Amino acid sequence: MPAWEEHEDGASAIALEAGSIGVARPSKLTDEAVSTFMSAITAGNVPEVAARFAGFSAASCYRYMQAKTPEANAFREAVLRERAKLEVQLSATLMRGALRDPRLALRILALLFPERWAPRPPREAADAGPADTAPPARELVSLDPSLVGQLVPRLLEVGERLRAAENSGDPRPPASEPELGQLDPGDEEAAT
Repeated sequence: MPAWEEHEDGASAIALEAGSIGVARPSKLTDEAVSTFMSAITAGNVPEVAARFAGFSAASCYRYMQAKTPEANAFREAVLRERAKLEVQLSATLMRGALRDPRLALRILALLFPERWAPRPPREAADAGPADTAPPARELVSLDPSLVGQLVPRLLEVGERLRAAENSGDPRPPASEPELGQLDPGDEEAAT
């Protein structure tokens, strides 16, 4: 057929060959594909997997989610609604489980309210050994309560001085630290 002849629908062969008039590829977003996609989302799959399961690519799924056509808007709203419904169902299941398992409840509290329930790192993690390892019996020390009464305030004072020196950027410990092994002159009998 010569390029100047017209087709039955009035389009010229030249226009068809140049690509200026043509038929768009049919959308893969059919009712069946959407139904299959939603079933996969309801089952907990991510959109990329659900798209492949429904017969279209993840890239097409993202295009549908971003498009502004009425068809795409309906698809996007359905996907968001279905994912929210799944999240509510899973949250309810998780909460029911947390009522029976305190460890699970604690983990959920840490996620939902981290300012109150999240685990905090130890203050001096580098110096700390394994948390759940008890010292051998030969390393245990028994102290007289009156000696403890003297040691604790001194230890707290030294700790405050060390933190102050650390915060000031001075790598040397304060020169005025008292010797912890020294007792007040009148307390020598407390050490025996």
